[in-house]
Amino acid sequence: MQKNFFYRVHFHDRVLGRKLHKDYYMTSEKEARRRGFAECGEVLSVERRSESLFARTKFSKDYKLVFLNALRFHVEAGASAGKALQRFIESESNPKLRLKLQGALDILSRGGSFSDAMDALNMMDGASLALLKTGEATGRLSEAVISCAEHLENNKASRLMRYLKLKAIGWEFFMGFSGVLSVPAALKHLEETGLKTDDEAKLAAFKAAIAHAHLVTNVTIWGTALVFALLTLIVVAYFEGSGKSRAFVERLLDRIPFIKAILVDSAMSESMQVMSRLIRGRISFGDAVHLTVTNNKSPLVKEFWARVNSRVAHGTSLARAVSDDPALTHDEQVVLAAHQDMSQFSRALKQLSDNRYRTYEAGWDRAVKLSFWAMLGYIGIVLFIGYLVLSTQDMGMAGTMDSIGN
Repeated sequence: MQKNFFYRVHFHDRVLGRKLHKDYYMTSEKEARRRGFAECGEVLSVERRSESLFARTKFSKDYKLVFLNALRFHVEAGASAGKALQRFIESESNPKLRLKLQGALDILSRGGSFSDAMDALNMMDGASLALLKTGEATGRLSEAVISCAEHLENNKASRLMRYLKLKAIGWEFFMGFSGVLSVPAALKHLEETGLKTDDEAKLAAFKAAIAHAHLVTNVTIWGTALVFALLTLIVVAYFEGSGKSRAFVERLLDRIPFIKAILVDSAMSESMQVMSRLIRGRISFGDAVHLTVTNNKSPLVKEFWARVNSRVAHGTSLARAVSDDPALTHDEQVVLAAHQDMSQFSRALKQLSDNRYRTYEAGWDRAVKLSFWAMLGYIGIVLFIGYLVLSTQDMGMAGTMDSIGN
């Protein structure tokens, strides 16, 4: 498929009597000139604009969902995918977005497929494009568009839930840790004020109390900083590192139930959801595995599907290939092993995906509860340090009063 570029066609408007321009997203300057001549008349010049300017127009995930849902509703109402795309473009008020979407419509007008047009927009992942291509080949494009919209909606719901949980965890931690951070200033003021007494024993007790308060504060602050540094390394290694680093992190944290639920169960749920949609879209098992593995970041999940695919390729039945894999729970093995055809296998994957997603949600719930208890722990530390500070202040005041009395 030819790549499209951003062209600006300058033409002379005979009615207005002045030079105007119009933008196109075409495969070549010749195509842009031909389109400009057909729509505008006398073409003066054609210039290819910098792609960096055009690249600033990105499709956000929310926009993608709006786009697919609009196509979905038009298609459900009986419109063809191409007609649905045209109606959406006509309703788009942003000129840059409209121009880029127009490029997809140009591909359709030149005889390209709907999946080629979507590929040119760079709006969908490999699994969604595969669904569209298969839908076109089997005459079920409408169902494929609906499946893509549902796929994106599920991903958005998952991201929203994750954002809300992280926000709750961050707020609870901030509330607790900010109290600890306020302690050093109070201790510094107390040290500067000092203890006005000639009693060496009371002066030594005063300094010891200050030292204990500093020790507890420093251990809390630096211990928390160390934990955060480790968490940062883990997050970077998992999301930005190589497959080996992700696998190491997953195996390292696999023994912590709620962490396992957040990392592995979420990835497994997503892979089962994608596999279910691809198989329901009549994509072959081998191709479905390839697309699922390509769009999943978890090494353990990738290894699971690779093992299953390898066994099937070597003649093992699909039911047997999944019935004893250690990546699945016993209940999941039983459910998948009982399927009689690919339709049942797809439905079973959808059910297990929902179960894994509930486990994923429960993992986040446990993480929020843990952060709440951590907040209470920080508050307890602050209260303990406050007790040391107050007792030291009382000691200082008593020492000062004794000094005045003497």
